[in-house]
Amino acid sequence: MDFDALLLRQEGMFGTWQLRHAGWSEAKARHAVRRLREIHHGVHATGHAGLTPRQRCWAAVLTEPGTRLSHASLARLAGFDDWEFDHETVTRLGNGGRVHHPGLVVYRSARLASIEIGEIHGIPSVRPARALLDLLPQRTERNAARLVRNALRSGAVTEKDLRVMLALHPGRRGITRLRRYTDAYGHLPLHRTKSDAEALGLAVLDALGIEIPLVNVKIMGEEADYVWREHRWIVELDSRRWHHPVEDARKTAVWEGARWTVRRVATDDVYDRPDRLLAALPPGLRR
Repeated sequence: MDFDALLLRQEGMFGTWQLRHAGWSEAKARHAVRRLREIHHGVHATGHAGLTPRQRCWAAVLTEPGTRLSHASLARLAGFDDWEFDHETVTRLGNGGRVHHPGLVVYRSARLASIEIGEIHGIPSVRPARALLDLLPQRTERNAARLVRNALRSGAVTEKDLRVMLALHPGRRGITRLRRYTDAYGHLPLHRTKSDAEALGLAVLDALGIEIPLVNVKIMGEEADYVWREHRWIVELDSRRWHHPVEDARKTAVWEGARWTVRRVATDDVYDRPDRLLAALPPGLRR
């Protein structure tokens, strides 16, 4: 085994089981780790700097052969969840409930189909759609729905990926939620949206049978959130965090100068007062 190549691939992390699998004696393996940090039992890190998120994930999957990154750790690394937690989550084949270790939660799965496993940044993992299904029963209704929207919006999953999970796990916990969210969001152009509010707004319109607008396209050289060209109508969603009154006023002046109608809706209203979004639509589209 080329130990240096292994460390390079695993970002400075290794499991002692890898040394034994490579034919190292117990004495040689003990000698190799005697001055190294132990992150988990049998998993060591070279160097003394703080671990990066990817190094923490590597340490988690190196705890035993066949371990794969899953659940919240996979969702965070794949970019569709920002849930804060002080442990990593992995899945191994087998039966039984989850087991907690310091800084690590281990789940068991009776089987993982080949289509459900892969890698993320080279780290052995379940695929994002499987992690999504595993997470849905753990989240509130509102957070679970947002998680699916984020996964679709980021490109981590596609509608096809979600329907594969529906076919593979018809009776699994969380599958009813996944089916409902897939039907609600899977066909929408969420990949064009830049925020969850934009994604949810499209779902609100679609649920009412209202024409879906063009999303984040340029009008008169300025990018607009929702656009109905036939009506020459623009709806902008303004968040408290990203709202810039001077810039917004400038863009509005450009559009209105070209005889476009511009309406602005607070992103909070998309969640809590969707009637305000509906009131901002072109008259012919309102319900």
